[in-house]
Amino acid sequence: MINLPLKIRDKRTSMKCVCQKLVSYIIGIMIISLVFPVKMQAQRSLEVGILGGVAYYNGDIYPGKLFVKPQAAYGLLARYNFNNRWTAKASFTHGTITGEGTVNSVDNTSMVGVNFSTNVDEL
Repeated sequence: MINLPLKIRDKRTSMKCVCQKLVSYIIGIMIISLVFPVKMQAQRSLEVGILGGVAYYNGDIYPGKLFVKPQAAYGLLARYNFNNRWTAKASFTHGTITGEGTVNSVDNTSMVGVNFSTNVDEL
């Protein structure tokens, strides 16, 4: 009878391998699509869609920190294709940003408490 050692995989290691494989597949597909482009024919058409995501503040209150207090952001998109080269596009996006913390005063002698919430609309 021959005993062979069993390989015991850690869940974190196997998940890391899965993520690495997924990233390599995505990069491979992107490279193949660049090498073998598909010819598309633009037609006169109207495209309408919705946008979704998050909005957050990044500035003096949270220096170097991303996605602190993210808020929902949404919008609408309309695009009209005239021909192969010309397109007109219009979009509207709405989001809210908030911040809370302390920053230096104007004369840099004390800390000032700051708390704000504002709507951001983009057309």
